[in-house]
Amino acid sequence: MALHYGAMLRECIRHQSVARYVLESEHMKKFFDYIQIPNFDIAADAAATFKELLTRHKATVAEFLSKNYEWFFADYNSKLLESTNYITRRQAVKLLGDILLDRSNSFVMTRYVSSRDNLRILMNLLRVRLLSFLLFSGLFAVVAYCFGLTFDIGSYSVGVK
Repeated sequence: MALHYGAMLRECIRHQSVARYVLESEHMKKFFDYIQIPNFDIAADAAATFKELLTRHKATVAEFLSKNYEWFFADYNSKLLESTNYITRRQAVKLLGDILLDRSNSFVMTRYVSSRDNLRILMNLLRVRLLSFLLFSGLFAVVAYCFGLTFDIGSYSVGVK
């Protein structure tokens, strides 16, 4: 039954007004718990809905993340990126990359990578080879750009000269 409701919710959040309503409701916080449910089908469905909600309407999501940065990323980091479930962590890393590397979320990305705690979590994920090189290099390029650093890594040049 939950899978049917998940499909209906994904269909509804294609409309920006419904997506805004869900983002601003108290139900948004429950997604972090639904994604960690031991039943794989339900957790995967919740993760698909969560991803759709955070990637479809870019301006609405950017506004939501700017307003709710503190609690959202505190829960995102503690419940998803530091989860004991490998699949949950893997999906969370991919979604984090999709969110942060989107141009409409540039303010959120700058704020995220400016935090030592967030970088500590990303470094731990890199240590266990969960953080993809693409996400890491993208975030590294942003940090380098913000601080005016230049690094040459093989044939790749990162930063500003």
